[in-house]
Amino acid sequence: MLAAYYGFDDCVDALLKHGAPVNAQSVCGQTALMRAVGSGSLSTIQLLITSGINNALRTNSGLSALDIALAIKSDDEIINVLQEVVDR
Repeated sequence: MLAAYYGFDDCVDALLKHGAPVNAQSVCGQTALMRAVGSGSLSTIQLLITSGINNALRTNSGLSALDIALAIKSDDEIINVLQEVVDR
């Protein structure tokens, strides 16, 4: 999750290729996607989305990745990418 938060795409890609669970959640329910949203790393968000994330996952407080993006006023491009995943 730290690699996603810091936008280390090569590291995230390597972890996923070696079997890291893309939908793993922290103690508070955050996923790597949510961490990438928090840091504003569009390329990491796109990488995680193409890796088969479960967009239905929520934090312990009930927030989705899109909810987090809206709450922190992420760039419109990030919100649009997340909205497209929700609309699928």
